[in-house]
Amino acid sequence: MNGQEFWQVSCYLLVFLLFSGFTVLDGFDLGVGMLLPFFPRAREHKRVLLASIWPVWDGNELWGLAAVLVLFAAFPSVYALALEAAYPVIILLFLCLILRPVLFELRFHAEKRMGLWDGLFAIVSLLLCCILGAVFGSLLAAPAAVQTGAFPAVLARLCSPQALLGGLLWVMLMLLQGCAYLVPKTDGDLSRRIRMLTKRFLLIGGCIQLVFFTVVLISVSGGAARIGAWLGVLATAAAYPLLWRGLRGRGGSPLLVWASAAILGTWVLYISVLFPDFFKSSDMVPAMNLYNASSGIMSLQIIAAAALFSMAIVVFYTVLVYRRFRGRVDIKY
Repeated sequence: MNGQEFWQVSCYLLVFLLFSGFTVLDGFDLGVGMLLPFFPRAREHKRVLLASIWPVWDGNELWGLAAVLVLFAAFPSVYALALEAAYPVIILLFLCLILRPVLFELRFHAEKRMGLWDGLFAIVSLLLCCILGAVFGSLLAAPAAVQTGAFPAVLARLCSPQALLGGLLWVMLMLLQGCAYLVPKTDGDLSRRIRMLTKRFLLIGGCIQLVFFTVVLISVSGGAARIGAWLGVLATAAAYPLLWRGLRGRGGSPLLVWASAAILGTWVLYISVLFPDFFKSSDMVPAMNLYNASSGIMSLQIIAAAALFSMAIVVFYTVLVYRRFRGRVDIKY
């Protein structure tokens, strides 16, 4: 591997690392948002749920922003193709990202319509998870035999079994992440209800994960890809019984670790199946991989250094905030 290839592979892995960080950290924000309808009449419970994510969620979204910036600078062809082919989907995705903080603020400053803002916040969180899951799953789908970059091709991918299952899967993973985050931050009746919901999500999510992995593994070819995919499957499979076991204890701190392991195991599967491509290709749809879509070596070096330095600051800030607001939630803020 020469210098150019080293930086190409490094930036490729960095993009997925940042996206995985986004799904792990911002995942429980989305999960908490989707949990609001499960407490329709418990106003104090909703306040506890939202207060738990209030100090941390802005920093969590920086991981997604950093991933998009690295993709834009290191692989501009992929970024351009995504904008050209999936513009309506991307616009909808960014609208959801913009609406979430707006609805969050309205919820506390326009309390007469609090139920409306809570409902819209849950819907936007659900829609965002569905879009992200469908987009991630569509990367593993066989391409449609239409012109590259055309929206019908993207729509066909988004309607594939991998994309539809991916949408459901990421909704369940985010719900599990939200529950795992809330268990150690709540007590009493609220904690018991969250534990009960977590058990239900574990059963449903486990079934969806099993079907999704089966569909993906059937299409995997190549020894290295299959080994990596099975490592992801095993990591995820180990996380579910550990989550179930953790729910039976009085603690709760390790739950977020096991829920995060399920997410990271899914990302290992994605990377193993896709590498070195960004999405599956065919004779009709040419491959776009880290070798033919990257910037020059100097651009790769600069963006990698800038991303690592910036995210080091974000990690430092995140650790400080999480340490400051660790423990159970006090709604008297």
